Amino acid sequence: ALGNLSEETLERGLLTPKSNVWSFGIVLLELLTGRKNLDSRHPKEERNLVKWSRPFLADDGRLSLIMDPQLKGRFPAKAARTVADIAQRCLQKDPSGRPTMRTIVEQLKTIQVMKYPSRFPLQEPGAISVKHMSKSPSLNGIITPAPRLSFSPSPPMHPLSISPTRTAAPFLSLPSCSSNLSMEDLDRLESRRPSSSSVRRSSVEGF
Repeated sequence: ALGNLSEETLERGLLTPKSNVWSFGIVLLELLTGRKNLDSRHPKEERNLVKWSRPFLADDGRLSLIMDPQLKGRFPAKAARTVADIAQRCLQKDPSGRPTMRTIVEQLKTIQVMKYPSRFPLQEPGAISVKHMSKSPSLNGIITPAPRLSFSPSPPMHPLSISPTRTAAPFLSLPSCSSNLSMEDLDRLESRRPSSSSVRRSSVEGF
């Protein structure tokens, strides 16, 4: 806060409307340079922003040297010149030489109505770069982000094996003969089975 106070306020404790004009001049200077007044991060000879910037503010050829480096030279020179002139007048040592705030406001309004070509259009932080954009014919040339294609591995397809159907042959179960049967047992079983001739005879007689 002390960095924005005028010399008469710091030396004699005077606080007047012209002291506020001085403080506003510091604000404009910080806006142009991107620096804070009396900032200890800068070299000692550059900490007093008013003294350090005076030679540059008065020279059109050197004004760009103290402009905020984050602008990277992309600013309208006419508007910068107007702000620099206002800052110089606000930072006059003699309070009577400083303009009124009403005059300052009128001069700042002229910047709003200035027409100048935008040679270096600025982009919002995080804006999509042009190389990642594609034109969509359905939107009359409006640039839209190119869609991202995502490929997910699909489960492996098992090959289908088609084999001709085979009719299964009827399974015939043959009686198994036990090896423990003797010849006598076989003869006994054979004698118990009725002969085909006797069965045929009985059926004829019963008819």
